[in-house]
Amino acid sequence: NKGQIVASGTPSEIRMAIAEKVNMSISVSGNGAATRAEDLESISRIAGVVTLGTRNDAETTNMLLDIEATRDVDYNKIFETISALHLRITSIEASQPSLEEAFIRLTGGHA
Repeated sequence: NKGQIVASGTPSEIRMAIAEKVNMSISVSGNGAATRAEDLESISRIAGVVTLGTRNDAETTNMLLDIEATRDVDYNKIFETISALHLRITSIEASQPSLEEAFIRLTGGHA
């Protein structure tokens, strides 16, 4: 930035260094009775979970759990809670900020 190195590392390391939150989408299937909103509330009470949204997967009969969390969230606790609800995780997608977003954050938006 203006002739100065403001960050170094792999693209993934740089993106994670500026990430304040983690966004993940977890696809689950299983016991339909356990997918009631009040049962899923236990996930939103895990330390580090900021928001929890649910939606039905348009391509399957699975439910998608959209979770926004702090970087230090206990992933094991999330997975244990899902398992305790007798749900099976069928896929997990996590997103990081783009390299462009990292560049803008690190340089204050200056090219």
